[in-house]
Amino acid sequence: MANKICGVYKITNTANGKIYVGSSNDIKKRWQQHKAKLCNDEHGNAYLQNAWNKYGEDSFDFEVVEECSPELQFEREQFYLNTLSPFDDNGYN
Repeated sequence: MANKICGVYKITNTANGKIYVGSSNDIKKRWQQHKAKLCNDEHGNAYLQNAWNKYGEDSFDFEVVEECSPELQFEREQFYLNTLSPFDDNGYN
């Protein structure tokens, strides 16, 4: 069984620089979920889905921003939402 990574992740559109910030107690699984939904045109975030449809899968990078304990997951996610401000013209949150 693969080790779970808990923490904050970022999806970056390399074509326009916009980002999506999220967190999970199993980041690898969460990325698989995002990718499956995006590839099937079923993602709940319409802005991210539209960008995926427009630019294609190869224009998106996924990275772990910070690993942390589950107890700190949401606090750290909020920190990156505040710091990176992935809203409006900057991103997809």
